[in-house]
Amino acid sequence: MTTGNAGTSSILIVGDKLYFGHTEHSVIDPKPRGAPFLCLNATNGDLVWRVDGMYRQTAWGGRNIFGSGVMLTGDTYDQRTYCVGKGPTAATVTAPDVVVPFGANAIIQGTVMDISPGCSDIKVQLRFPFGVPAVSEESMSEWMLYVYKQFARPADAVGVNVMLTVFDSDGQVYDTATVTSDADGDFKYKFAAEDAGEYSVKASFAGSNSYYGSFAVSTPFVVEEAPEPTAEPTPMPESIADAYFVPAVAGIIVALVVVGVVLVLLLRKR
Repeated sequence: MTTGNAGTSSILIVGDKLYFGHTEHSVIDPKPRGAPFLCLNATNGDLVWRVDGMYRQTAWGGRNIFGSGVMLTGDTYDQRTYCVGKGPTAATVTAPDVVVPFGANAIIQGTVMDISPGCSDIKVQLRFPFGVPAVSEESMSEWMLYVYKQFARPADAVGVNVMLTVFDSDGQVYDTATVTSDADGDFKYKFAAEDAGEYSVKASFAGSNSYYGSFAVSTPFVVEEAPEPTAEPTPMPESIADAYFVPAVAGIIVALVVVGVVLVLLLRKR
C-alpha cells in the first residue's frame, strides 16, 4: 500500500480497526517530513484518523503494541516511544467576584486544557507556558503535529464544547448554555439574571474520542436587588392667587376691553 510517496503496510489489527504506518528501511538524512500513520475501520474501510509526520515507522523497527486502550509506537524522527490514547483534561470556570448590578451582564469565563503526560515534557511546557488547549476531533491531527512535532500552528483549529449550568442559592438550575472554547482553550459567556440572588456556575466538558471529560464549579456571585421604581413627582397644590386673583383680574381686563369697544362704536355714530 502506498500513501502519497511513502510506502505503508499493515501494522496491526485491533478489534475492528486496521493500523498502517511507514515502512521505509534505510532513509537518508535529513528525513523527509510527512510519514503517514492512519487507522481504518476494518468493516467498511472508512478513515478513522490519520496524521502525516507524527510517527515515522520502519520496516525493521517492530510493530506497535496495544494494551489497556492505548497504543505504544516508536518514532524514528526523534527516537522516542509515544503512547497514543485518550488524554485527561482540566476545566476551570470563574464568575465575577463583585456584586453584579441588576440587569447587567455577568461575564463567565474559563478554560479546558489538555493535561496528558506529554504536556509535562519541558520542551512542550516552554512553548506552552499556560498549558496546552484541548481541541476538537476535527482539529486533532494537525494540532498534535503542532504541539509535539513543531509544525505550523493550524489556523482553523477550534476548541471543545462546554456546557454551562447556572445554579441559584437553592441549588435549582437557573440557566444552561453551550459554548465552544477557542484554540487558546478559553471560553466566555454573558449571563444576565432576571432575579436577584446568589448564583454559581458549573462548566462541564463531556469528553470526546480523544479526551476524558472534566468539570469545574465557580465560587458564588451575587446579583443585587432591582432598584426601587422612581416615584412620580407630586403636583403642587393650586395657590389662592391662582385660584381666585388671576381669574378675577382676567375678567376685569375682558370687561374693560368690551367697554372700550362700545365707546368707540358710540363715538363713530356721532
